[in-house]
Amino acid sequence: MRTSPAATDDRGFTLLELLVVVTVLALVSGLLVHRYRTGDAGESFERRIAAVRGLLEAAGAEAVLRGRMRVVSREEIAAAAPGLVVAVPPGGGVGPITFLPDGTASGGTLLLAGEGGRVKLEVDWLTGRPMFGDP
Repeated sequence: MRTSPAATDDRGFTLLELLVVVTVLALVSGLLVHRYRTGDAGESFERRIAAVRGLLEAAGAEAVLRGRMRVVSREEIAAAAPGLVVAVPPGGGVGPITFLPDGTASGGTLLLAGEGGRVKLEVDWLTGRPMFGDP
């Protein structure tokens, strides 16, 4: 004799449960999008500084790998981190930063400022490494 499955053995989700899950997902995604768009000024500033560091380190590595000098202008630094103001410190004229094939650089100091802070960028002439510190 055959028996039919019990009526209480449904294993699906109700419409109400699905609506609750979709609502929660919509709220969480809305908060994440809002956070991404507005961001924290300090966090955005740190990302821009990281972009400048990446640009300079890549330029130094490119000079060594290709065996020819690589010049990074202030305009290129500003373009790598939109929203940052790139300025020359008082009393010091700094042209473009040049990275040489032997791993050295022309060196130089620049001030980077934007919403969220200010830092002093120094490129060590001997190692070509960018260093960031208090202005």
